[in-house]
Amino acid sequence: MDLIFDLDGTISDPLEGIAKSVNYSLEALSQPPRPIEELAGYIGPHLDVIFRALIPNCDDETINQAIVKYRERYRKIGYQENELYPEIIATLDTLRDSGHRLHICTAKREDVAVSVIEYFGIRDRFSSINGCDIGREKDELLALMLASDIVSPVACMIGDRAIDILAGAANEMITIGVTYGYGSREELTGAKADVIVDHHDEIASRISQLGAHKPAF
Repeated sequence: MDLIFDLDGTISDPLEGIAKSVNYSLEALSQPPRPIEELAGYIGPHLDVIFRALIPNCDDETINQAIVKYRERYRKIGYQENELYPEIIATLDTLRDSGHRLHICTAKREDVAVSVIEYFGIRDRFSSINGCDIGREKDELLALMLASDIVSPVACMIGDRAIDILAGAANEMITIGVTYGYGSREELTGAKADVIVDHHDEIASRISQLGAHKPAF
């Protein structure tokens, strides 16, 4: 089976790098910085969505400026202010050694996602790394991955936010929500994840139980 992982909040904890880069951008635009605990709630959506929520009454030009400043810092240092979840490599290896193909599908720009994965030294675990950036939603990226035969129709989307679950469901994929990231159990339940796990080491056993079929509720 093809297993498609979200990156932020599913493979790694990016909070420090994202929060510092968001505040760097806000300050460059003469906006007040936000507490890191507040910015934790913005991990997952596209950058334009984040900055529209953080900058009152902003126009498109301001949003574009905010994104440029964010990327200026994130590409320099922010992507390294990022930590793999403990033992996630062992989970990835178990899944790959069981015959599954692993992929990344993230709202990050693809080149940025590659930089993160290569920084962690885990590029060889993944058959593909796919980013959608601004202007393309995750469900569209998954559809493109299917149409391009990057993944097979028998696939599972794994992520910590509702956007991951809804994107997988829109493409008739099995969906697994993880609660150790930045989405709550309530968010994942509301998105109707097929399975919800509290730790990544549960993924392999749940995949084995599911096989190629969605569970019947």
